[in-house]
Amino acid sequence: MGDTPKRAAQTRDREATEAKLKAAVGSLLAREGFGALGVRAVAREADVDPMLVGRYFGGLPGLFEAYAASAAHWPSVAEVTEDGAVAALPLAERLARILSNFAEALSRRPVTCEILAWEAAQRSELTDALDRARIAWAETIVPRYLPELMGEDARAADANALLSLLGAAVHYIAIRNRHADQDWAGFGVRNAAGRSRLIAAIGNICTATLGDAAAVRSGADDRERES
Repeated sequence: MGDTPKRAAQTRDREATEAKLKAAVGSLLAREGFGALGVRAVAREADVDPMLVGRYFGGLPGLFEAYAASAAHWPSVAEVTEDGAVAALPLAERLARILSNFAEALSRRPVTCEILAWEAAQRSELTDALDRARIAWAETIVPRYLPELMGEDARAADANALLSLLGAAVHYIAIRNRHADQDWAGFGVRNAAGRSRLIAAIGNICTATLGDAAAVRSGADDRERES
């Protein structure tokens, strides 16, 4: 029994150190790119012993995997699905809300926007880890919240195309505006006005392709009142 407080303190220390190391990966990436990543550089950024990278993560690849899966880097499923509330919506509004929530989530993650920019120019072991984490994320969302996309009919094909195209657009706009004084072409994730225009456009495109304009418009109005 006497060892319990000590073990609890050790657990807290380990959790804090792991969090510092994952944060160090993000800050180094955003500032210097993938070429700066190494065990010593990450440990120095986190101000910890380099040996702890191996002890806690099994090495740099394990740390990369942990960072890629962290909510600090990528939005959680709950975040983009409004804790599952989108499941009850029609397909057009559901897809629009998930994409819009994704844009909102990126606006809260400036380091992620920097990393997306580096990824466009460089590939590395970390980019592979990031890709795997994002694929797993999508494979969690689609069957549960967008099961229509798993069909083989024309509507499923249209919905899949929209998800890919608009998701790529959100990525690009987040990258394009990360240092700009003004949002690109009025669209953006940096400020409320740019996000509102982006979200409205997403809703309009989903409605035009998949239907139910009234539901999408009503959802957009609700979001504007909440903001």
